[in-house]
Formats: sequence, C-alpha cells, structure tokens
Amino acid sequence: MRRVKQKHAKKSRFYNELAPYLDFICTLENRRKDVLVLRKLIGRHLKSAGRKLLDVACGTGLEDRYLKQTFKVTGVDLNKSVLQIARKRNPDVTYLSGDMQTFRLRSRYDVITCFDAMCYLKTYTELRRTLRNFQRHLAKGGLLIF
Repeated sequence: MRRVKQKHAKKSRFYNELAPYLDFICTLENRRKDVLVLRKLIGRHLKSAGRKLLDVACGTGLEDRYLKQTFKVTGVDLNKSVLQIARKRNPDVTYLSGDMQTFRLRSRYDVITCFDAMCYLKTYTELRRTLRNFQRHLAKGGLLIF
C-alpha cells in the first residue's frame, strides 16, 4: 500500500508541476471544436430535461469555458494545480478536488463528460469502479460521454 501511495505522490507532483503547460497541449481552439461536436451528441442523445453538466478530470477548464454557455457546469479533478488554473479561467464554475473513482457529490447531472482521462485507469476493477461512480451521479435519462 505504501508503494502505491508513493507512486501516486510522484505522479501527482509531476502533473502539478506541468499544470501551467497543459494548455499548450490542448489548445483553446481545439477544445472549442470538441465542444461543438459534444453539443451535437448531447442534443441527439440526452433524454433528461435538465442542464447540469459534470466535467470529470476537468483539467484547466478549457472545455468549461464553452460548456458553461449552455450548461451549469461543475468540474472535478484530482490535480489541485490544474484546478487553480480552471478557477481563474472560469470563476463562475464550481471546481472540486476528487478522484474519478471515488468522488461523492450530493447532486445528479444530466451530462457527465470525462475527456482524455479514462486512460489513467489501469485495471478493469478501476474502470468498473469509475463507471459505477459516474452512474451514481447521472440523472435519469442522463448522458455519459468519455
């Protein structure tokens, strides 16, 4: 168990140090295009009537800049440094610290998104735990996109 915690601490340190550079990898223009496609998918498949969106592994909040125009967005990320950037970028969005496998919120969401993060799950057990957690937070008729 100690070895897992050390490994997690090293990875967390790595991502915290890289947080200011993540936007060079995922540009604002690319994310704007992604959100256009996302809106079409949501319009086609969403069965619930609400407008609440949970952005899991939200990173620096690039997508949220566009998503908040249509949805009431909440973001969750494990990395505290990217959350600081996201909060500055989108002060009107609620950002919370949490692991996608275990976070617990007191709300259900019409849409849950998880961009570019499912690859961090290393086992089927982690994947199942994450999907069950998403299901717990999804409103009836809601849509999960990852």
